[in-house]
Amino acid sequence: MVIDPSAIMAIIYAESEELIFIQLINESEDCLLSAPGYVEASIVVGTKHSEQGV
Repeated sequence: MVIDPSAIMAIIYAESEELIFIQLINESEDCLLSAPGYVEASIVVGTKHSEQGV
C-alpha cells in the first residue's frame, strides 16, 4: 500500500478518519510513502509547527 500524505495528516491531527487509516496501515503487509509524499507531509507539518514539528 502506498500511503497518501493526507492520510498521514489525518493521523497526526486526529481527524475523524484516523482510526480507519491506522487499521488499514496495520493490516497492510507493505506500506510505502513516496519521496514527494514525504516532502509534502514535511512541508505541511513544518508550516504549522515549524522545525520542531518536523
